[in-house]
Parts: sequence; structure tokens; C-alpha cells
Amino acid sequence: MPALVIREARQDDLAELMRLERESFPLDAWSDTTMRRTIASPHSRMLVIDTSEPGTEPALRGYASVLAAQGSGEADVETINIDPVVRRGGWATRLLAELSTWAAERGAKQLFLEVRANGDAAIRLYESLTFEEIGRRANYYRAEGQDAIVMRASIQDVIARAEQRLIARATEPEREAMEDMQS
Repeated sequence: MPALVIREARQDDLAELMRLERESFPLDAWSDTTMRRTIASPHSRMLVIDTSEPGTEPALRGYASVLAAQGSGEADVETINIDPVVRRGGWATRLLAELSTWAAERGAKQLFLEVRANGDAAIRLYESLTFEEIGRRANYYRAEGQDAIVMRASIQDVIARAEQRLIARATEPEREAMEDMQS
């Protein structure tokens, strides 16, 4: 597999984004319009995991977006989706770390999200990044009949914990490079 690179989502990623979206969320996928608007919004940032070679069509393995209006003090994880081929490789943590840093730069102090009540792996990831359950939304994912767990974390805590997790899982040369960047 070619190298995986995190980069900004572009409008020409739409077909690949929607392919991943529909594969992962067949009952309640975002519409093309919602995805397009999220990419274009000045209040959201969407990142993708790209495996394509330069000059070729996008070949995406995941994406995530955060909504953070400048100065609002809060941010919301709008979506996160990692292709099963690369899951458990730290990609969700990397995306959330970068998006949380961006949201903090826009003044966000708190980060919120909704997660399916039956999404045990996702819940464990979020808890490991310091998110705590603050409520539930009954039948939020209507097509699946699933409740949503509403979670909240301090942006700075998410960034710090994500960095710790990424350093812990890195190879020795990667770990040294990350530690050098922090000093």
C-alpha cells in the first residue's frame, strides 16, 4: 500500500468521500450536499487520509471534520470515518489531534461529539482521549434505531492525550522526532 498522508479535503474528493461514507453508514450516510458544504465551510475543517500517488485520482482511507466557529469557545466533531483496512493504526487519533489543535486556535475550549450507543470501539477511543459522557439522545440514529451518547472533553486534554498515545505507539525514530518537536 502506498504511504498514507493526512491532508485537507477538497471538492474533488467528493466521490471517494461518499464511497467511504456509504460503505460505513449505509442506513444514514451524509448526502453529497452535506459533504460538499462541510468541505467548503469556513467554520469546519475536514481532513482526509490519502493513499494516492501524485497526479492520480484520490484514494482515501478515512476522513474527519470538526465544526469550530471562530471565538465560540466550543467545537463539535461532525464526522469521523476510518476505512477498516487501516483501522487500529492510530489514524483516528491523528485526525482528532490535528483537528483539535485547529479548533483550539479558533478559540475552542471544549470539544463535543455524538457516538452510537453500540459503537463500543469508538466509545473506548473517545474515552481514552478524555471524553466523558454528558448525556444521551434517544433514537438519534433513526435508521438504525440507535441512541447517541453525547460526549465532551477539554480541547487541551484531547490534544495532550492524543500526543501521548501517538508517541507511545510510534517507532523509536518516530518517537524521537515527535519528542524533539515538542521541546
